[in-house]
Amino acid sequence: YWQEREDLHKVPVFYASKMASRALRVYQTYINCMNQHVRNQMDVANPFKFAHVQNLNSVDDLDDSGPVVVMAAPGMLQSGVSRQLFDRWASNKENGVVIAGYSVEGTLAKQILSEPDEVRTQEGRAQPRRCTVVSVSFSAHVDFFQNLEFVEATRPDNIVLVHGEKNEMDRLKGKLIQETSTWPADRRPTVSSPENGQPVKMRFPRDRRVACVGATVVRSDGDGAATKKRRGVRAGVLVSRDLGCTLYADDELFESSPLSVTTLAQTLRLRLAAATASFEALLRQTFADVVDGAAIAVPAADGASEASWTVAGVSVAVFRLENDQRDLVLAWDACPLADVVADAVASLALHAESSVAALRATGPCCAPPATAAAAA
Repeated sequence: YWQEREDLHKVPVFYASKMASRALRVYQTYINCMNQHVRNQMDVANPFKFAHVQNLNSVDDLDDSGPVVVMAAPGMLQSGVSRQLFDRWASNKENGVVIAGYSVEGTLAKQILSEPDEVRTQEGRAQPRRCTVVSVSFSAHVDFFQNLEFVEATRPDNIVLVHGEKNEMDRLKGKLIQETSTWPADRRPTVSSPENGQPVKMRFPRDRRVACVGATVVRSDGDGAATKKRRGVRAGVLVSRDLGCTLYADDELFESSPLSVTTLAQTLRLRLAAATASFEALLRQTFADVVDGAAIAVPAADGASEASWTVAGVSVAVFRLENDQRDLVLAWDACPLADVVADAVASLALHAESSVAALRATGPCCAPPATAAAAA
């Protein structure tokens, strides 16, 4: 437009934005990355080196003794170069301000759209407003119809409006509710426009499908040939990954799942005050499944091993020391059941210090004899 109007050639046009200056250098440099139309213009001149538009480094460098056009940021006129120029030019009726785009409520740009007679400078000083104010729609954002087109294409379950001036947001909310009211009831979205800091609750009904992975079992058919099949999984560990869920059998975690399986071996050593035979009697009286021998290797103590048992996966061993004292050593792989059993055995050993006879007189306290339990 400036090129075609010779009467405007003497009116300089500036852009006062460091970000725009840096971005423009990128466009001027990488012409080869643009479309054919832009590359063809390079045969004449670089299309991003403007003849009538130049960068303004500082407001102090601006000569406004005559007509001049400055494109300055920020657009809300709250601070920066645009605010400095407005404070400088607002009181002269020969000057003008063009608000390009949307203005937020509470900003100077929104205030001057109502053309007040007086405004305040950034320093708080009141001054008359005599310059003209014009607003043009020059927004890079989508409009209502483009937003509605996107909503209709995606059919979301929930719409939350989070950015914009309150009155305009409420208008958009009402319009969206009106436009989506014709949708089927089960596909109609909820539309909300919350205040800052107001929580929003949304429901996402979904049909969760889980892939069940069972351990491989080898079965032989009638001809004696071995075939590998997958057994079904009814219980195990549910793993959620990349929006998908897989149920793994407990014994398949290490081989097939993305999880790292770790076993925590625990050992507890304490002094046993009671005799070995007395402690064994208490142990068998308390637990129904006491088996001779340690299922898990028990770390050797200083003395000689007198006896060992296994109770629900917990290995229990008694060592006789040189000073005629005894150590009780418990060893187990950590799991909820074994942890509870180990705590119970340790508690039994500590209580044995008080009176073994009293404890034996109480009778079975936790479980019936193994034979009775089996018969039941």
